[in-house]
Amino acid sequence: MVGVLASSSADGGALAAFCIDTTEVTAEDYATCLKAGVCPPRNESCVEGLLNDEGRFPARCMSGDDAAVYCTWKGKRLPSEAEWRRAACGDDGRVYPWGNEEPTTQLCWMGAPGGFHGTTQRGPCRVGSFPAGRSPSGMLDAAGNVDEFVAKPEGQREHVVRGGSYNESFLTMRCTARLLDSNSNPSRGFRCAASPP
Repeated sequence: MVGVLASSSADGGALAAFCIDTTEVTAEDYATCLKAGVCPPRNESCVEGLLNDEGRFPARCMSGDDAAVYCTWKGKRLPSEAEWRRAACGDDGRVYPWGNEEPTTQLCWMGAPGGFHGTTQRGPCRVGSFPAGRSPSGMLDAAGNVDEFVAKPEGQREHVVRGGSYNESFLTMRCTARLLDSNSNPSRGFRCAASPP
C-alpha cells in the first residue's frame, strides 16, 4: 500500500489521509478469498474463455459489491472516488496519472483499434508491469490494465468505475473520466484502501 496525505479534494472538500493498494487485486488474491468461503463466486459466463486470468493478473468478473466484500475481508474497503482520484492523479491538474502526455508505453493498453504501433494486446497485463505510468502517490496501473470499481457515492445504487481498461479509448484513461456501473465485466477489477494505522 502507498500512503496519501490529507488534502483538499477536487471538489474543494477536505480529504483525510488514507492508504491505497499500490496494485490492483490479483486473481490469486481473490482466489484465496473464494477458498475461504467469504467472497462470492465470480460471474461464470464472464470468466469462461478469459485470457490472462491467473496468478498476478488482475482479478476480474466480479461485481462492485463482490469487490467490496473482498476488501472488507482484508480489513480494508473500496476507496472513495475522491481518494482514488487523489492517489491516481495528485492535485496538480494533470491529465493522466503519469502527466499530460497522451498514452503510449506507460500502461497496459491495446492503443488505437488494431493495437498501438502494431501491438496485439488482447487482455490485461500482470499488475505493476508499467512503472513509467506510476502516479504521484506511487499507484501503478491507475490507467489501463483494468478499469476499477470504487465505492458507491452516498445514496447511489451503482459503483463508480475509474481508470480505463486495456481495451478502451485513451479518453477513459484521463483523470476526469468516470462512469457508474456495478456489473461484472472482463475488463473491470479493483483495489482496496484503508485509513492509516
